[in-house]
Amino acid sequence: MSDYWIECVSVAFEDAGIEATNEQIQSVAGDVEAGFDNYGMAHGHGCIPNPLLADLEASRKESRRLEDEVDKANLNFKQNVARRHRVDTSSVILGDNGDATFHK
Repeated sequence: MSDYWIECVSVAFEDAGIEATNEQIQSVAGDVEAGFDNYGMAHGHGCIPNPLLADLEASRKESRRLEDEVDKANLNFKQNVARRHRVDTSSVILGDNGDATFHK
């Protein structure tokens, strides 16, 4: 049992003017924690997809798609540079600023 539930019960008892021993507080905190877990299972919280995770996965897929698109464009550019200068595509190096160099 976590300190979180013990603190919740202690504060609730204090607010309600209920005096309890540490053992009583721990016992009630254990029951509250179990009830919280059961509530989640009873209402499907563990089964309901998290929309944030779905958004994250969609963003990852879009990012991969864009990376693939950039990779294809870079390969096409390298092939065109290689063709123009009659060198092998593997000898063309693309710089970060968009320029291309090659080694014959």
